[in-house]
Amino acid sequence: VIVSPQGIDLRLESGRVLGLTLPRFLWPRIAASERVDSAGRFRFDVSIGLPVLGRLVHYRGWLTPADDVTSPAAPAAG
Repeated sequence: VIVSPQGIDLRLESGRVLGLTLPRFLWPRIAASERVDSAGRFRFDVSIGLPVLGRLVHYRGWLTPADDVTSPAAPAAG
């Protein structure tokens, strides 16, 4: 994880299959970042692919804080 004032980025440091270390050219291609935008939303962008096969999945979006929701772990007001 790389932390900066803008947010966090995730970087793959190694790859293993069945306990064996993969050479770098066989590692999955991963680009992942998380930020908080000016509206206070948690934004994410994740792309994962494999050599030769290309992109397997790419998703991005945002989450907003829920209003008037009590966490199940939080004590009830009363």
